[in-house]
Amino acid sequence: MHQVIINPLVRKMNFEKMFRDIPASWDFSFNKFPKVDIIENETSHQLFVELPGVKKEDIKIVIENGTLTLSGEKKIESFSEKNTNVLNSERAFGKFERKFCMPDDVNPDEVKASFENGLLKIIVSKIVPEEPEEKIIEVK
Repeated sequence: MHQVIINPLVRKMNFEKMFRDIPASWDFSFNKFPKVDIIENETSHQLFVELPGVKKEDIKIVIENGTLTLSGEKKIESFSEKNTNVLNSERAFGKFERKFCMPDDVNPDEVKASFENGLLKIIVSKIVPEEPEEKIIEVK
C-alpha cells in the first residue's frame, strides 16, 4: 500500500485556487440553515423545514410583499457543569433567517404552520381562480 504525503502548504494553495474564481452568486445549499424542501400540489405550496433543537416559540414566519421570511434562533446549550470540558462541538447555534419569493398564485391570507419533532410544515394555499362570468353585450 502506498501512502501519499501532501505538503500542507501545497494543499492549502490548491484549495484556495480552486475556490478563488467561483462567482459570488453561486448558491452553496450545504451552507444554508435550516434545510428546506418545497413541494407544490394543485391547492398549495408546502415547505418542510428541519429545525432540530429549536423551540416552537423561537420561530417566526412572516409573509410580506410576496416574500415568506422564516427566522428564529437555535439557542446554545449550557455546558456549565463543574469539571466539564467540551472536547468537540459541531452543532450550529444562533439566529437564522431564510427568505422565499412566493409565486403569484399564493393566498397570503391562507397560511398554516405546524411544528412537531423538529419539523416545521408551512402550507400556503393557492388562490382559487374565479370562473369567468359571462357578460352579454347588447347589440344596438
